Amino acid sequence: EGYLSRFVKKYTGCSFNEIVFDIRMQNAATHLKFSNYTVTEISDMVGYSDLSYFRKLFKKKYQMSPNVYRKMYREDNRL
Repeated sequence: EGYLSRFVKKYTGCSFNEIVFDIRMQNAATHLKFSNYTVTEISDMVGYSDLSYFRKLFKKKYQMSPNVYRKMYREDNRL
């Protein structure tokens, strides 16, 4: 486990946890853009059972809540 973590960090510049976090948030953003799943459902699908924690992490990554992100993206596509 330690070797793998060092290997990933050496060749990507990011920790394994950072990579997993980014993948989860990218998947959540994609679901928000292209699906009608609720934020709660999306949170569960990407691996966060605590909705408030998911919202906090999403906001940290995208500087807005999942609901605002969804609304902004969908309004942009109507133009």
